Amino acid sequence: MENFQTTFNSNTASANEALKSVGSLFKTEKTKLQEICTGLKTVHESFQATISSQISQLKDELIKEINLKDSLALKSEETKVLSTKLEASEKQEIGEMDVEVAAVL
Repeated sequence: MENFQTTFNSNTASANEALKSVGSLFKTEKTKLQEICTGLKTVHESFQATISSQISQLKDELIKEINLKDSLALKSEETKVLSTKLEASEKQEIGEMDVEVAAVL
């Protein structure tokens, strides 16, 4: 019976040591995983901030391009109107010259 008790105590001590060792390994792994998770969160937040900044820049550039396009369209329309007025004015002047030439002849 004494041998049984000695073996039991030895096995219990070995099991307790093994459990402590496994528990220590799990704690170490948990700490490492928490550090990785924290690092990934930081990288993700930085990435999101970069993407948001780039999207804002693209929006600003798009607004500038739209305003420029609208401005060019307006200038183009103004140019067409002035061109039409100039053409009409030139035709009127030519017509008046023809009348003057005809009057001279």
